[in-house]
Amino acid sequence: MEQNRALTDAVRVDRMQFGDAYMPILAIKASLVPQRNEHDNISARPGLYQITISKDGGGGSKLRVTVTITNKTTAGATASTTTHVFDGAAGGSGTPTVCATLKDLIDGLNAIEGITAFAAHAPHSLSLATNDFVTAAIAGIRTDNKFGLCLYRDVSEAGTDVKGNASKILCYMRIGNPELRDSGYLRLLSIDGACTGVTGGTLRLLRDAYGKDKEYLYEKTLAEAQTAYVTNTKDNADSVQCPLLLEVASDDLSAADYIVKTMQGQW
Repeated sequence: MEQNRALTDAVRVDRMQFGDAYMPILAIKASLVPQRNEHDNISARPGLYQITISKDGGGGSKLRVTVTITNKTTAGATASTTTHVFDGAAGGSGTPTVCATLKDLIDGLNAIEGITAFAAHAPHSLSLATNDFVTAAIAGIRTDNKFGLCLYRDVSEAGTDVKGNASKILCYMRIGNPELRDSGYLRLLSIDGACTGVTGGTLRLLRDAYGKDKEYLYEKTLAEAQTAYVTNTKDNADSVQCPLLLEVASDDLSAADYIVKTMQGQW
């Protein structure tokens, strides 16, 4: 009983920072499950999953995401290669699947046998019909049952915030595992931090669950100085349902550093 109480009272600390290296929007993993032919005999199995990001290789010189699966025979020879192409906008070369939002891309990736994908540090509604991303050379997708993070945003480029306000510089942090089952409750203890550039700025905490309408929990006017936006104790903290997304947005944001503290909630 004491052990359970200790786990319940443990404080979780999440830190959000501003920069390209902190803004992956996609969590993805793959499974090396054998493929089977129509006679249910193993003919080949996936041996390698890879992903490539081109910020302007898709339609209209917008985002292109390419997933390549190399299938191996039981002897280890390459049997076949399958390529799946996703563009943020129409008009690209070949026959890509157009994914206007992050949710669309997640749906397309999850339709590939062996792939599991979820949103990372961005809302599901984030537009992919831009070139506001960081190009990344071909890289392997993790197959050890752990998620790898990829598809990094270029945070210096303006976008549209979660309430539809355009031309904002955006900083995001998702709190919780990037998985559908992450819908438990957390007690929100505190949100505090500082930033540079607050013109038209807001700090928002919202619930951003797959296929659900956004639920806004807190909205505060942004301040540059170190500010405590939420201050609770474990006894009076609100229980909020995951998955949570913290957004800091302004017209001229150039630096941000925020700490969110939570504890296991009650439901």
